[in-house]
Amino acid sequence: MKKNVFFVGMIGMMLTLGLMIMGCATTPTTPHSFAAEGSPDVATITFMFVGYSNGASASVSFFSYGDIVTEKKENWNPVSFPADNPLQFTVKANFNPVQAGGLAAIVTLARTFNGKQVVFDCPPLEAGKSYSLWSVSSDGPLGAGTHTLVLTETPQEGVIKSGDALIMALRTRDKLVVVAEQEFKK
Repeated sequence: MKKNVFFVGMIGMMLTLGLMIMGCATTPTTPHSFAAEGSPDVATITFMFVGYSNGASASVSFFSYGDIVTEKKENWNPVSFPADNPLQFTVKANFNPVQAGGLAAIVTLARTFNGKQVVFDCPPLEAGKSYSLWSVSSDGPLGAGTHTLVLTETPQEGVIKSGDALIMALRTRDKLVVVAEQEFKK
């Protein structure tokens, strides 16, 4: 009986902690542009979310560019930038590994990160093109795997909807043109 109360208490605590970390709801997205109105020299980046077949998920969202920072309840996506110049902007990266119970839940929590601010050094973008920015995590022991921001040209044929398909496309370079990759620490 005492064991059951302990486990129910642990599960309740982890659910509460998970909601505090992840938030209760998603924020709607709104397009935003840093390019001059009517300018033909514009490139667009879409910030991506992917789920994996094992239950894990990874996402990246726009945070700031220059002195302009999104408000807490804002989610700009996609974002248009002036083309043909290198950019430096900040994103928030998230990684939620496979959920587990018992002692494994503590390990799971250690690997989770939400809202990790990462400065992304973006190469010059080509005018008129659309790009996708992904957060990719290799799941190492205790979350010691690598975490990488990957900028790709947006695939024209077949949208990549799962993390498994993304990892396969990155390995084979099938359907994806990788423009830049940047590792970051959790």
